[in-house]
Amino acid sequence: MLPHPGAAVGGRSGEVSLACWTVSTDAARYVGGHPPTKDECQLAPYGTAGPDEDVTRRVSDHLAACMNALDSPQPDGDGHLTITVPLTAS
Repeated sequence: MLPHPGAAVGGRSGEVSLACWTVSTDAARYVGGHPPTKDECQLAPYGTAGPDEDVTRRVSDHLAACMNALDSPQPDGDGHLTITVPLTAS
């Protein structure tokens, strides 16, 4: 019998940790006909980026499915979701 495609090789596995952040842009300025200037677009997004739990959950679920994760995404206490994935033979 062949091992399950998601089975860890030799019992070895690794962890993948993920957190997604979104950066807000001022869409109202674009819609209102006053887009940010070139200089404003060059500014670092300090204060505009924030963690996005919903996106992180969806991306983690998709990544877990694609990588044949051995468990479902779990919080790691650092704002990330972690999955355990099998290590493949190379």
